[in-house]
Amino acid sequence: QIAAPFPYVRLRRNVALIGLSTAVPQPLHRAAGILGRTQLDSLSYLLSDLRERGYARVLMIHHPPLPGLASPRKALFDAGQLRDVLEAQGAELVLHGHNHEHMLNTLNSRFGTVHVLGVPSASLVESEHHPVAGWNLYRIQRQAGKWQIEVTIRSFDPASRQVSRLTDFALSS
Repeated sequence: QIAAPFPYVRLRRNVALIGLSTAVPQPLHRAAGILGRTQLDSLSYLLSDLRERGYARVLMIHHPPLPGLASPRKALFDAGQLRDVLEAQGAELVLHGHNHEHMLNTLNSRFGTVHVLGVPSASLVESEHHPVAGWNLYRIQRQAGKWQIEVTIRSFDPASRQVSRLTDFALSS
């Protein structure tokens, strides 16, 4: 039993959505985050339990979850500890934002590949420094004992003022 509000878990058929909070007050011009020991310990337990129960585990976090994916002033302070939890317990998919760009990274865990995807802002219409608004569609299913994840990346097209499909790809655990 976990008493804190984070991490939280929402079960949808055979997929477990796990939400973490990295929000902490920061000085001016800093946008760093932290999970803290309580969330990290709870997450380790949840990832293990949900794996044993047969769920695809999708971790949702605002800050990039691995060291080096954000500048120090915008980074997750305990990204190294989160990486250690993910290496030990695994996860099928980690979704993050914060950098406002499409990102795809992987991490090897004891239980297979952890796919780490970043997405742009959902509302940015125009920018010289970041991709415009976008979102990803994920389809997750189990085939031959592995989790298969189909990803469709969509983005706002300022010229047509429509959301269009950029690309499709597949990931496997």
